[in-house]
Amino acid sequence: ANLSEAVFEWDVTGALATGEMVTIESHSFSTVMDDPNYESIFPDRYWLYHNYPNPFNPVTMISYDLKAWSRVTLGVFDILGRSIMTLEKGLKAPGRHNVQWYGKDNKGIKMTSGVYFCRLVVEDHTTGKQAYTHTEKMMIVK
Repeated sequence: ANLSEAVFEWDVTGALATGEMVTIESHSFSTVMDDPNYESIFPDRYWLYHNYPNPFNPVTMISYDLKAWSRVTLGVFDILGRSIMTLEKGLKAPGRHNVQWYGKDNKGIKMTSGVYFCRLVVEDHTTGKQAYTHTEKMMIVK
């Protein structure tokens, strides 16, 4: 199920010699999304939106949709294809995710004016197969 917030409960039961079913143990766990950059909508596709604003200085918002639980890598690359910054990496819930990029690299150094690319790679969390990839062009103007 594509549930991002829920309580899951189950019982372990056993059969007595009389044929009566009895509960031996009860268990439960809950899932809660406490990420302030997450919107609990249920899109029907994977999608990387254009960043906003674009061009930008000093910060831009990058949003993407996931239709199912997925392993996500969201990265920023320069015009030569070199990795500048990894913004997201890991298992993410279905819904809309919003990430800000402050125009800096992984070391915290401000990038110069120019063209950069944001690439979203989504993998199925159970099979590891790539489900979606898309790249958007961004521009820093100082």
